[in-house]
Amino acid sequence: MLAIPDSQASAESADVSLKKVAALRHTLQEIKRRHNIPCLSLSWIKEHPAQVESVTLDCAPDAVLRWGSISKTFTALTVLALAEEGRVELHTPISAYLDASLWDNAWEADQPIRVIDLIELRAGFADLSARAFNFNEPMGLAQALAFERSQLRTFWPPGLQHAYSNLTPGLSQLLIETVSGQSYAESVQQHVFEPLQFTSASFVQRDNLLPGFQADGTTSIPYWQMTFAAFGALNASTTDMQKLLVELLQPVALSNRQHQHLRQPHGRRFLPEFTFDYAAGFYPRIRRGFTWHNHGGDADGYRSRLSIMAGHQRGYLANITSDNPGALREIERAIEGFLTADLPGTNKPPDFNLSDAQHNALTGTYYPSSTRFGVAAWQSGKSQKVTIVRRDGQLWLSTPRKDTRLFAVDRNQFRRAE
Repeated sequence: MLAIPDSQASAESADVSLKKVAALRHTLQEIKRRHNIPCLSLSWIKEHPAQVESVTLDCAPDAVLRWGSISKTFTALTVLALAEEGRVELHTPISAYLDASLWDNAWEADQPIRVIDLIELRAGFADLSARAFNFNEPMGLAQALAFERSQLRTFWPPGLQHAYSNLTPGLSQLLIETVSGQSYAESVQQHVFEPLQFTSASFVQRDNLLPGFQADGTTSIPYWQMTFAAFGALNASTTDMQKLLVELLQPVALSNRQHQHLRQPHGRRFLPEFTFDYAAGFYPRIRRGFTWHNHGGDADGYRSRLSIMAGHQRGYLANITSDNPGALREIERAIEGFLTADLPGTNKPPDFNLSDAQHNALTGTYYPSSTRFGVAAWQSGKSQKVTIVRRDGQLWLSTPRKDTRLFAVDRNQFRRAE
């Protein structure tokens, strides 16, 4: 056996690492070329939480970009910081802080909307109206709430389930301003930007913001004046956002409570032990057996992703100035493959044998329990249904687009084939 001196082994390891980064950079250049992406920015951390590596193509790390719905993470962190200061209690009904005439909740007597329901998007609201999404003139918060007053009604009990909504952060924004005595932007600045030492971030248009484009990468898109800043108006440089990426893997500036709430929901009234769910501005997803905690962003002309694997001290931050979700997915697959290539494969849970009675109890037609859009169609039973059928002793989830084999993990949980 040939013994390699540590210095030589270290040099060879560094050489291999450089080659892998070069291969990743080449992949990114090809994605950028094929999709005609004007600016592509990717940063990552691998094993060393304080060490950030990056590839920026046709933009500088200090160029300001839009981060879309990753703004919800900052909104949640601000509410959590106010809770740390004792200005708000997470499990208290929001009617203790806000005028309850601003919303309609049919379950108010027994299941009021709590603060935790706002930041975990569990308040019972659907999404913004098409009118609000398409209205592109600046509005003050009071005007925006009045503009969407008819939408501020619950369609299922608060706390029952997560339902993604850009409307709910409107009340989060009002809560922040009410209990802090500051504007939303000032409170986020004090409670999140300053602890993280952000220098470029804002929620308004600035001259140094890179323009966003349609999916063709050529047709520019006007600046989106969002109804509520709290759901998606964050503008910041990659350099600043890297500081949050580092913080998520090596906590220093934010409290333990803030970190815990990002990774695990605390507001579920139904099956609270089920933690694989949207938390405070972050949600989990599994790809190739690895669990990522993350949030994505869409800001009309920009697509972004912030994602971490806390158990392995790895994560990444991506942004493209093109409204091209397919291109962003290719970037995600490339960087996630790069970050997990040296990790041992995950073991699939063993199959659980369901009895005939259990199989039969699960088969049938299912209707969605919530909706983001098309409330009238959903209420009238016209939303898309799915069916679970049994074929040759196996369960299949059937939609108009495809059939998916379901593998039982226990009586109530299932996985798909990779």
